[in-house]
Amino acid sequence: MAAITREQRSVLTPVVRAKVREPAAVLHDLAAALSEAVSREDVATAVVDAAVPVFGAAGAVVAVLGETRTTIELVRAAAMPHEIEMEWRHFPLDSDVPLAEVTRTGQAVFIESREEWVRRYPAIGGLLGATGHHAVATLPLVAGGRPIGALGLSFDAPRVLSADERALALSAALLCAQAMERARLFDEEKRARAIAEGANRAKTEFLTVMSHELRTPLNAIAGYAELLEVGVYGELNSAQLESVSRLQRSQRHLLSLINEVLTYARIESGMAHYDMADVRVEQALALAEALVAPQARAKGLSISVYCEHPNATVRADAEKLQQILLNLLSNAVKFTDAGGIEMRCDVSGVTGSFMVCDTGRGIPDDKLERIFEPFVQIDPTLTRTSHGVGLGLAISRDLARRMGGDLVAASRAQKGSTFTLTLPRPASAA
Repeated sequence: MAAITREQRSVLTPVVRAKVREPAAVLHDLAAALSEAVSREDVATAVVDAAVPVFGAAGAVVAVLGETRTTIELVRAAAMPHEIEMEWRHFPLDSDVPLAEVTRTGQAVFIESREEWVRRYPAIGGLLGATGHHAVATLPLVAGGRPIGALGLSFDAPRVLSADERALALSAALLCAQAMERARLFDEEKRARAIAEGANRAKTEFLTVMSHELRTPLNAIAGYAELLEVGVYGELNSAQLESVSRLQRSQRHLLSLINEVLTYARIESGMAHYDMADVRVEQALALAEALVAPQARAKGLSISVYCEHPNATVRADAEKLQQILLNLLSNAVKFTDAGGIEMRCDVSGVTGSFMVCDTGRGIPDDKLERIFEPFVQIDPTLTRTSHGVGLGLAISRDLARRMGGDLVAASRAQKGSTFTLTLPRPASAA
């Protein structure tokens, strides 16, 4: 059969045009379908299902570059014999076929007859008899300025696409490429999230096991120290009792550090449980003050508590609210050498605020925000006088935010600091 003549072309083209809907409507419907596609398979299916009836095609295929960018993979093929689809599921990028050429060059290929097809791609002449195809339109899928695959439309009779039809096909290919890129990024993000979640679980499991392994001998140390202190193994002199007391303080300190690391790992991995309830602010302040008062008295510091609305409540996990307040008060005592510490509570509108103010050494401006980062110390030197691993404030802010609130700081070097914890109030109180 000879190539299509001008006369045949003039007869075919009006018939084809009559089959094609308005381009704007076609692209609108395709964009709507692609907006719901989340995987490569979803994208390819939406494009193939839309393109076949619009162009009156006998079949369609969407192919993309493989991960090594040396092969092409069929993502979706319509009206392709099963054995041929399996044979061409993966094929080299340098193959002498339209899909490969378009993917390599980024240039569309339009073939109007079987004779033209065989002339340009002689290696696949035998394949045409099995598929029954006569004409093909192959459009590049271009994302980020480079080809990522191709969209192919095949016809079971000689076919001439008008300029408008070619433009419509190229626009459809562009929408397909954009959706393919979104699907790829979504898939990468999903894989990265799965890897991160797996790493978090592994970290938490490791820290849980290590915490148990470390706490077991520490508890034994505490038990034996107590036995020594009460004289089970004989009376101790004053120097020996002081050594036992130091041993006990070191054991408690090391145990608190281990617990901090474990708590932080649980929060970061999302494994911490929150029992949200209405918590009275007065009770929260009173309990925190009572627990920290001995530390303050030991340093000659006073703690003042002010609460204008003692019966007011906030929405929080009572235990975690207590953990935050204890950490803020303990820090205030730790970094204040003279003066006093003030703890206030204010409720207004939809939030309740807890403020812990001290007259301590303060925080330099360049470190004010970094103090909420994990493992950050204001004084990182080995000669610092305060102890800890720098997790207290990181844990406290995470707890506050996961309860729907926040924790911020204001400070002036050598003038003191104010930490403000905000939490939501019950809906009935707003």
